[in-house]
Amino acid sequence: KGSMLITSNRDFSEWIDVFDNPLLGSAAMDRLVHKAIKVSIEGDSFRTRQFKNNQKQIFKLDNNKINS
Repeated sequence: KGSMLITSNRDFSEWIDVFDNPLLGSAAMDRLVHKAIKVSIEGDSFRTRQFKNNQKQIFKLDNNKINS
């Protein structure tokens, strides 16, 4: 036995739509949520923030080249 961590960018209510067969999807979800702890995190993802910061740095570098 061990721990399992599953992440998704979809709301839990949408997971059933991911499976082609609703019966299989329902069975999989039933087994996953048994004794599970659900954690919902809202807001921009870390990767989105990092991308935006990288774009700002690139823009600053380009401006420095132009102004030199």
